[in-house]
Amino acid sequence: MRSGGMRHTIEIWSNTSSRNEYGELVNEWVKVKVAKAQVTKVSGNTQLQNSQAFASMSIKISVWDHHNITESNRIKWDGNMYSINFIEPSFDSRKQILICQRIA
Repeated sequence: MRSGGMRHTIEIWSNTSSRNEYGELVNEWVKVKVAKAQVTKVSGNTQLQNSQAFASMSIKISVWDHHNITESNRIKWDGNMYSINFIEPSFDSRKQILICQRIA
């Protein structure tokens, strides 16, 4: 993979727990890192359920391996949040390939 193909900017988000002013445990998503990546749209689908249209989109993201990304992270790209469904095993230890689904 050439570094020139890394023309998209993604944000890596992580779920953290903290306590609010009442002492309750609150989970929130926090931006961890901004990285360059190659994003490819894989598929899209529109479904009609109970007279409502639901659109879904899957993308494939190639990013360098030094970011320590897991399936529990989320990706923000082009104004949308994506959950990581699968991280492909890589035979090249320099990159990670993420298969992501858009979160409505």
